[in-house]
Amino acid sequence: MLTIVLDLDGTIVFPDEAEIAIPGRSRPTFISAETGDRLKRIGHRANLIIATARNGASVSGLCRALPEVAFGGFVLECGLVWRRRLADPFIQHHDREQLAIRLRKHLIDWEHVPNYERMICSLAPSHIEDPQTHMQVLLREWKLEDRWQVHQERHKTFLYPQTLCKHGGLSRLGVDTIDIAAGDDIVYDRSFLEAARYPMCPQSSSEFLQTLVRGRDGFIGNREGHAAAHELLSRIEEVIDSDFS
Repeated sequence: MLTIVLDLDGTIVFPDEAEIAIPGRSRPTFISAETGDRLKRIGHRANLIIATARNGASVSGLCRALPEVAFGGFVLECGLVWRRRLADPFIQHHDREQLAIRLRKHLIDWEHVPNYERMICSLAPSHIEDPQTHMQVLLREWKLEDRWQVHQERHKTFLYPQTLCKHGGLSRLGVDTIDIAAGDDIVYDRSFLEAARYPMCPQSSSEFLQTLVRGRDGFIGNREGHAAAHELLSRIEEVIDSDFS
């Protein structure tokens, strides 16, 4: 049975409205009914694993929206968390909890997003012009700059205790071989696309990522949004049908 690894946001999940809504912190994201049907078929024919920057609570929303899809495992928080079943216990990490408590006390006007196990996710108020630098200065004052990395993604400020690597999370999950993988983000998805036997990315990916995929004889789509997800999943089904080995 082939092992297939999929990113979520920008690969099969989008902010553009479609038939299936996945609840979010402030607004839902969406997956199309056609994508759901294709995932159902693929999940019954392959070991289908999700590798995402989302936390377990967020991915649980996806699974509830797609109850007939058989997922074989989950790599969460960009490889910092991994599990076969989302119902497995939420793990409290002492260092993470201590820093999260300290940040909530110090940054009282920031929003602190719950349900992360290893990452810390915060949203700065509008008057903070450069949240990433603001957080880096604070970590330096607390002499924690060598223990925590900071990354800004749109309005969210992420802290994490080690380099993000979805491929590392997949390895710890017990995935030795990635047959097919699809992702769209050069920062988050590069590691597992480089390891996949057949990497895939949508047209919306950066030129660097497309060059990586092209150089490994992978597949680059030419559609956008939900149509891009249909295109990628259709190609995956074709590869399964071809008895890829």
